[in-house]
Amino acid sequence: MKLLIVEDNKETRKLISFSLDELKLDIIEAESGKEALKKIELDRPSIIILDLGLPDISGKEVCKIIRENVCKYGTPFIIMLTAETEQKSVIEGLSLGADDYIKKPFDTDELFFRVKGIKSRIKDEIEVLKFGNIRLNISTMTCFLDDEKIDIGKKEFELLEYLIENQGLILSREKILDHIWGGEIDIFDRAVDQCVKRLRGKIPPLKEWLKSKKGVGYVLEI
Repeated sequence: MKLLIVEDNKETRKLISFSLDELKLDIIEAESGKEALKKIELDRPSIIILDLGLPDISGKEVCKIIRENVCKYGTPFIIMLTAETEQKSVIEGLSLGADDYIKKPFDTDELFFRVKGIKSRIKDEIEVLKFGNIRLNISTMTCFLDDEKIDIGKKEFELLEYLIENQGLILSREKILDHIWGGEIDIFDRAVDQCVKRLRGKIPPLKEWLKSKKGVGYVLEI
């Protein structure tokens, strides 16, 4: 599970990272709002610790941009890190889509246990992936369209799971092949196209949502 620390102070980033080491998270860092947005789009972190006082665009604006562009940035859990103590400022941040806040200077134990709790909640939630009216149960490898169970093969399930996890991103055939069929011999590029064709046939909305990008690959978006 990825966690992004967005903080312009290097020492504070190091302190946060060290405090969360025991949680075994894949921690990435950004020191500005613009850098954060690029990394969120590329790496899709599940949790973001977002400082409000950034040097370029404010943390509140970053939060607003994320929440208004779900396909591009996903739906990460956002913890605001703020030195502002006014209740009005905190409420404004929460109204823009932040999930929680911690005031500076923060207690590292409090930060640890808050993130630990969030990690547990997200782990439970990701057992079911949703896109539109499609649901994938990861533990049972079952697919539903509304309340109707759809019979899809293992590779079809893995491909749809990969597409949903990276919704809004253009995935090349090579990248899909490596992720779904990595290590298997006698696999050719057309395997991806054939798998996509079967998914579109079994799940009609995908004829519109699963789009081909000529000469590149595929993107899943509404």
